[in-house]
Amino acid sequence: MLKRRRTHNFKRRAIFSGSKRRRVLRKNTHSKILWRRRLFAAQQMEELEQLSMVEV
Repeated sequence: MLKRRRTHNFKRRAIFSGSKRRRVLRKNTHSKILWRRRLFAAQQMEELEQLSMVEV
């Protein structure tokens, strides 16, 4: 889910835009991806904590 989300549209927009715009798009998208990964990791850690609480 994390990798494939909205990549097709982004690639089309990036291909048909100028080089400066492309750089900005890439930077914005990269920060969004990092943020999404961080949220996903936090979610995973929370689930692990809940599982360990149940087992104890």
